[in-house]
Amino acid sequence: MVHYFSSILKNEIQLENRQLILNTLILFGCPQIDGKHGAKICFCVYEGLRLVHTTKVYGVTPDREHVYINFDNLKLQSDVMIKAFHIGKTGQTCILRVQFHT
Repeated sequence: MVHYFSSILKNEIQLENRQLILNTLILFGCPQIDGKHGAKICFCVYEGLRLVHTTKVYGVTPDREHVYINFDNLKLQSDVMIKAFHIGKTGQTCILRVQFHT
């Protein structure tokens, strides 16, 4: 792994920027942030540091086995970060962060 990243930094390996389409994210299980009631979650998608998409707020309750998050065929390229936020009474809290390169 270290050799791979070292090769990228030395420009011995070139990264390709291929576009991908994000359609649906499936959340299995329910984070119980509000005690017994589950969570109110929204997702933000970034390309580089630029916010490109924000989902609606999803009410996730313990009785739901999974939740489908729709991204409406969002076209993404290069460095991508997806953050999930719990929207609570005192504001929003980041509960998940995923980063990848296309």
